[in-house]
Amino acid sequence: MKNQKDILKLRAHHGMCLAFFEGKGYSDTFTLHMGIILEKMRGNPVLQIVTNGDMICKKCPNSKENTCITQEKVKIYDQKVLAACELSKGVTLSWEEFSFLVEERILKKGKRREICSNCQWHEICQRKELERYGNSQKRNAAGD
Repeated sequence: MKNQKDILKLRAHHGMCLAFFEGKGYSDTFTLHMGIILEKMRGNPVLQIVTNGDMICKKCPNSKENTCITQEKVKIYDQKVLAACELSKGVTLSWEEFSFLVEERILKKGKRREICSNCQWHEICQRKELERYGNSQKRNAAGD
């Protein structure tokens, strides 16, 4: 196992955000930072999945004194991702393992909407889902 300092903290719901990131964000600084994080993921780092501030939150304008101003809302997103992926808060695994779980258990099954449809970035993710998977939401609603 890697040294504790080599383990990157990632909020559970940010696994979905990274899957659909397309260069848009809260600010130019945040967007640039998100791109850097996505590039880091290509190296398949070891992650600790958390339900509080992470490396992405560090440049988010919604983070005030290391706490998200929408903490209650995003904590629910985190809990739903953990449940869907059958993971526990604090688990460590590689980016490839985590992104595979998010892809297989949430995104491909059309469950993203159940987790975060009230997010301000919902329309981007909805479009990306349609491009990548076809109309997964209708398939999921029909029980396919």
